Amino acid sequence: MSGIDIDRSVLLVGGHDAGKSNYVGRLWLGLRRGDGLLAVPEDPEQIEYVETLIAEIRQGRYAGRTDLDGEARNFEGTSLVQGGSLKGLKTRILVPDVAGELWERTSSDRELDADWIDRIERCSGALLFLRFGSKHHVPALDWVTSAELMRTPLARAVQKSQIASQIFLTDMLNLLDLHLGKRLRDVKPRVSVVVAAWDAIPPDEQAAGPFAYIQRTYPMFAGRLADRGRLDAKAFGTSITGGDLVNEAHRAEFLASDAEEEGYVVYEGRDGQMVERRDLTIPVAWALGVELPEAA
Repeated sequence: MSGIDIDRSVLLVGGHDAGKSNYVGRLWLGLRRGDGLLAVPEDPEQIEYVETLIAEIRQGRYAGRTDLDGEARNFEGTSLVQGGSLKGLKTRILVPDVAGELWERTSSDRELDADWIDRIERCSGALLFLRFGSKHHVPALDWVTSAELMRTPLARAVQKSQIASQIFLTDMLNLLDLHLGKRLRDVKPRVSVVVAAWDAIPPDEQAAGPFAYIQRTYPMFAGRLADRGRLDAKAFGTSITGGDLVNEAHRAEFLASDAEEEGYVVYEGRDGQMVERRDLTIPVAWALGVELPEAA
C-alpha cells in the first residue's frame, strides 16, 4: 500500500458472543459511507467476509458466531482520517476478526502463540468487546455460587468456559498492556472498551455511561482499567441497529430504514457529559489516536 503516511492497525479482542462480527459489518458500512471520522477511499481486495456480514444486517439479522478454528479473516484497507488532529492522514486498518476461542484459550492457558504476540506488538490500538445480555456471560463467584461449585465434581468445575467474564476481560487487558504497540515508536497504544448492544441496557443505567456500567457489572475489570499501565483506555457503548432486531416492531422499522444510518455510539466527553453519535467508526478512530467530537 504505497502512499501511506503511518502504518497503524487495530485489533479486535473478545470472547464468545461479544458482538465483534456484527460490529465489523456495521463498521464497514460506516467506512464506505465516508461521512464519519474514518472513511475508505477505495475497496480492499478481499471483502467477501465483510460483505456477508453486511448482507445479514441489511436483512434484519445478526451475524452468527465466527467459526474459524483460531484463524483470522482480516478486514483490512487504507483509511482516511477525516477529523481531529490527524485529519488528512492515511493509515492502514487491520482488524483480525477471530473466533472467541482463541482469546478464551489464552486466558485459561496463560499462553499465546508467538505469531499472535508479534501481531499485537505491531498494532497501535485494540477494541476489547463485551456485550450486554450475552449468553456466554459468566458471573464472578460469590458465597452462594462458590458453595455450589464446591459440591461440583472437579472435572466439571475447571471447565475453561467457566472463567468469570471479568477475569477474562482483565486477562485480555493485561495481555494488551504487555504487548500492544511494543514494536511501534512514538505511538501510545490505546484500547477502546466496547459495550455492545448498548440499546438493550435499561435507560436508567444508560444515563451514567459505559464506564459506569462496567464498574457495576465488572468491578475488578473496572479497577484494572483505572490502573491502565502503559495504555490509554476509553469505554464506548455501541448499537449497530439502534435497537434489538429480535423485537419484531423494531425489526420492521429497521428494514424500512437505511441500515447505514442506523445505530450509534455513546461515550463520555471531556466535560463529563455523555456524547451520542451515529458514527460507528468512532471507537476505531479513537484507538488510532484521533480526537473525538464533543457534545453539540
